[in-house]
Amino acid sequence: STTIRIQLGHPGENVSLIIYDIMGRKVRVLHQGVLAGTAHSFTWDGHDSNGRQVASGIYYYQLNTPGYSKTKKMILMK
Repeated sequence: STTIRIQLGHPGENVSLIIYDIMGRKVRVLHQGVLAGTAHSFTWDGHDSNGRQVASGIYYYQLNTPGYSKTKKMILMK
């Protein structure tokens, strides 16, 4: 598993945190909705939205808030 830590500019922002595979397909939505506070941690256990273990490889996570978007790469190794 991996932990993704985020720091929001303002509490109460609408946030989406989504995992994508190397082909750009959505693997799992870790969070979608309003978050209170500014510091948050999310754990991805290497499973897709159907509960299946995904293959080792390169994945991306994308954080979206109103007025901000950031995509970062991560490597899943078994």
